[in-house]
Amino acid sequence: MKRLQETVCPFSIEEELDFSEKFTRTYQENHSQDISTCEAACLAVQFPACMCPPQDGDMFVGRYYSPLVQFSPQPGFMDMGYCMDHDKWDRWQKSGQLNRQQEETCRRLSEFWQENGTKYFISSHYPPNVLQWLPYENYFQDRAVAHPLYRMSGTHLDYLKLLTLGVDGLHQQIRKKQQYAALEENNFYQALHSVLDTFSRICESYVDEIERLLSQTDLNSNWREELLETKRSLLQIAHAPALHFRDALQMVYLWWIYSGSLNFGRMDTYLSEFYVNDLSSGFLTQERALELMCGFWQMIELKNRIYDSRIVLGGKGRKNETNCDQFCLLAIDTIRKMRTTAPQVALRFYHGMDETVYDAAFTAIGEGCTFPMLYNDDVNIPAVSHAFGVSEEIAEHYCPYGCGEYVLEHQSIGTPSGIINLAKALEVTLYHGKDLETEEVLGLDLGGLETYQTFEELLSAYQRQVEHFVTVLAKMEELEYIYSGRHCAFLCFSMLFDDCISRGRPLLDGGVRYLGGTLESYGNVNTADSLTAIKLSVYDKKIISSENLLQALRDNFSSNPNLRRILTNLPKYGNEDETADSMLVTVHDHICDTIKESVKNTIMHSYLAVIINNDANTVLGHLTAATPDGRGSGAPLANANNPQGGADRSGLTAMLHSIVKPSIQNHAGSVQNLKLNKEMFSENMIAKTKALLSVYFQNGGSQIMITVVSRDEMEDAVIHPERHQDLIVRVGGFSARFIELGKDVQQELLSRTLHG
Repeated sequence: MKRLQETVCPFSIEEELDFSEKFTRTYQENHSQDISTCEAACLAVQFPACMCPPQDGDMFVGRYYSPLVQFSPQPGFMDMGYCMDHDKWDRWQKSGQLNRQQEETCRRLSEFWQENGTKYFISSHYPPNVLQWLPYENYFQDRAVAHPLYRMSGTHLDYLKLLTLGVDGLHQQIRKKQQYAALEENNFYQALHSVLDTFSRICESYVDEIERLLSQTDLNSNWREELLETKRSLLQIAHAPALHFRDALQMVYLWWIYSGSLNFGRMDTYLSEFYVNDLSSGFLTQERALELMCGFWQMIELKNRIYDSRIVLGGKGRKNETNCDQFCLLAIDTIRKMRTTAPQVALRFYHGMDETVYDAAFTAIGEGCTFPMLYNDDVNIPAVSHAFGVSEEIAEHYCPYGCGEYVLEHQSIGTPSGIINLAKALEVTLYHGKDLETEEVLGLDLGGLETYQTFEELLSAYQRQVEHFVTVLAKMEELEYIYSGRHCAFLCFSMLFDDCISRGRPLLDGGVRYLGGTLESYGNVNTADSLTAIKLSVYDKKIISSENLLQALRDNFSSNPNLRRILTNLPKYGNEDETADSMLVTVHDHICDTIKESVKNTIMHSYLAVIINNDANTVLGHLTAATPDGRGSGAPLANANNPQGGADRSGLTAMLHSIVKPSIQNHAGSVQNLKLNKEMFSENMIAKTKALLSVYFQNGGSQIMITVVSRDEMEDAVIHPERHQDLIVRVGGFSARFIELGKDVQQELLSRTLHG
């Protein structure tokens, strides 16, 4: 199927500024009242105004235009809640599109939202120590050990509740609680009614738009039929529960856009009954169901949220496994047919699950789809239970989201979050708290490499540095929750989380059952390999002096390339080498346990590390000096729990044995990327490949993301991108068309060992 047309902006600049001023006035008129009342009023201005008409080929409605000023949990730039897109204003200015009056309007809006936006409201309440140690927000350009992140991602909503109760059923559920509510709770409930009314208006506005399109005499006949079916679905879901599979897909997509949730959760558990019932009744054929799923996939890809858009299939705890597995097979067929970079699909598998589903997944992976990613329930559920402090029955609801973090579906949240660069933490520990290249003070001055008399003294100093930043980051995360909860009700989330309606509380004001936090940890492997190198070369064997090593790191090995060769040839994680692997376990356990323990001084239920990756290993690598493992200044850091690119020289089996050594019981997600040669999925090799991965999972492997490719194909794609439009690779926590990646990310992918 061809890719859909890009969304057409529904506004002129003048109209968008008029909308932004109206939204701002609505906020000003209501912000002194209850936060739920204010948010509901603002959402009623934003929707359906920012919803865009369908375009030829669309099988579903729900195109959305992101305006200059809006309410969004995660708008796509580093912000959350009430926010203004200052980058858009900057683009307008640079392109000369604004007249003097429009420029003045933008300036006035900017001044207001700089003081009243959610991010600014949160950061204005940071104490001095948080401001001192987390001074920079932009991890793409600012050199720092740690950064705050502003977003409300990873929410997984109860779509089954939405589909089976419908709008009117949710109104009724709210009214039952409302009759016993106190004033503050009543405001919350009234706001939920308003949010449902706005959703109904979205559906009704699309019915009007479809009727306008149907009045056109030159309309494509196939699309006319699609529009008629879409109209029927919209009339159904505007107030009532979904009746058919198409209704369910449309309702889920519209709420996904409306809420800004960005992830879909365990899709087979809420769509399978609609799918199977339509098949059984003859209302739908399998061929038509696949067409609908492909159209649904296209709309998700159109949203272009490649770091999110997670769909989870399979897993323990499903009510009707047989029907769910039928939907899983349909979803995997869709993956194979569409070959898109979004949605990101994960398959949770377990001993006793229908092998047909796993085999279908393996076929899709072998064809180079990168999806589904594989998650091993037999080890993940006990691990989630231990890390989150919940029963295994509750842990069965775990969902990987974003780039691989875990939450409990419609019971817990895990962001906003922060970033810590362990390689940078080691860098400043080696150099009196300073950046090796700029000499800017970025951390605690605990000494320098030349002052640490033993390796144990160095390791202790590094750990103190990390603990210092984790303490600050934990406080920052707590404050993000407290003050975003005082500024936003997140009504669309609160509607479909388990306890918010029953408690009469918004999500972050006592509504969510498990208030969880996460901290993204990067550079773990480089830090461990660097500590191994320092221990062996400086302290144990004394073949490199601390002064020479520091100088080499400062000048990026230019004065001593031989020293770099020595460091590069020392033991590295990923080769089943006990010296290197045990150091990685030390670094891993320290960061994970430190984060986990720091929750004791916060209001959060859990605070856990996530060893994930989008392309932050490349981004943060640009801002990190040369490291003692031999990595050059500005080069990418190792990807998540994977060996540094090219460092796993002992073969695939050794690498798989290494990456199961770090514990999975003390964090909220860790990802493993594997690059396999196409030959490993040939008819002669596929059984051996499947057996190899089976042993990996039996040994405790929790997860794997596989790119199947040939090196020649990737190298040719760098030179002749036009020949490789469909080459999809797994970068880290997202998939991408190889030719659309930056040259630095392409080179990082090429540096990874191709096994097989």
